[in-house]
Amino acid sequence: MSQRQWRTLSLVERIARGEITISEAGASLGRSERQMQRICRRVSERGPEGLVHGNKRRPPKHKVGDEARRRFCERSTRGAYGTLQDRLVSELRLAGASTPGQANQVLRAYRPQCNEIFAVPAAELQPAWRSPFPTM
Repeated sequence: MSQRQWRTLSLVERIARGEITISEAGASLGRSERQMQRICRRVSERGPEGLVHGNKRRPPKHKVGDEARRRFCERSTRGAYGTLQDRLVSELRLAGASTPGQANQVLRAYRPQCNEIFAVPAAELQPAWRSPFPTM
């Protein structure tokens, strides 16, 4: 139990012995009289364990699973648009490209690999644009 829970237990025991009132204990802990009544009831029913929150040592209800966490971490290395933010610069450095001509050679080899990873087929094959001059 935490130090605050021990202090609460001590005050609940003092309430039970009639040394202090529920209002005094609540004021000491910064709790309302109603909250102190609930705390006293839980302690009388379950003992000191009544002070420990019911979710203690349980995984959160909305915990993200390990697989989803792994996928998120994998994707977080990519930018907002699903591209590897620093990947091209890294590839150029790894290839030792130091001139525009060398960079173009690396880019010619790199582009198909990149397209294979990130290409997404169009949802609709018909173009969405319209002619600026509608026919009459």
